[in-house]
Amino acid sequence: TSPKPTSEPSPSHQTPPVAPRSPSPRRYTAEEVDAAEKIQTFWRKCRPLRAAHASIASLTTKFEQAKSAFTFPATLDYTLNGRVVSVPATGGDVSASDEGEIERTSEDASLAFTPTNVPVHAYEEELNRILTKLDGVQSGGDELVRNRRRELVRKVESEAERIEK
Repeated sequence: TSPKPTSEPSPSHQTPPVAPRSPSPRRYTAEEVDAAEKIQTFWRKCRPLRAAHASIASLTTKFEQAKSAFTFPATLDYTLNGRVVSVPATGGDVSASDEGEIERTSEDASLAFTPTNVPVHAYEEELNRILTKLDGVQSGGDELVRNRRRELVRKVESEAERIEK
């Protein structure tokens, strides 16, 4: 009787496993290195600009939300000659004839710190916070960032002036 052939080779006849060879590192040309450096420089420059645009967009949203949520109280309290005087609020919409009279009175009067005026003071504070954060947005010399920031600063300052009247 002869031994039966098996489908599996005997262990002594197996070849040892060969580790896959990793390709040798590729050498880049000077042109390729230069191109890669330009791309990296571009992306490094873009990251702060994207952050600046995102900050401006966030502050624009915050301003618009604050502006739409604010309503003047029915009356405002002013301190005039040491006493608090309540006057109907105009919401910043004053006719030209009333403006002169208000300016003469407002030279001596100031918005009182009373519970009635809390919404006005809080809104003014929010506008100031937005302006402060806008001051911290770096343009990196980018004209679009500067223009967007400047435009928002003008809107916020215009709203602050409207509230102060």
